[in-house]
Amino acid sequence: MARMDENRQRGRGGKSFRVKVSLTGSIAQVLNDYPDGAQIARELLQNSEDAGSTKQWYLLDHRTHPSQDVYCEGLEEYMGPALLAGNDSLFQEKDFSSLQNFGNSGKKTDYQKIGQMGIGFNR
Repeated sequence: MARMDENRQRGRGGKSFRVKVSLTGSIAQVLNDYPDGAQIARELLQNSEDAGSTKQWYLLDHRTHPSQDVYCEGLEEYMGPALLAGNDSLFQEKDFSSLQNFGNSGKKTDYQKIGQMGIGFNR
């Protein structure tokens, strides 16, 4: 099996081949594709409902943070005011897994979930 994975990562001439995708670029594109208005707030409410939460909150943070605090290059412009959202549900292991599989929702086969279409933030 390891040999098969190694072969998949090699292109012509035996050179290493991997698809490179900018995570921040992908997230920016998803947000740019969202319609103006309250669509993101509705998405957050759907996610809260799917997680079994009973409370949803929003906090407008007016602070601006020093640009040397950014984790990744190119995010300096996002260090200003922000709208934070949260709920009273607990993050589960499957939620971490879902975040690591950007654009591939685990809700697609769960018809009990509002967000079962599996596109959400990853349209």
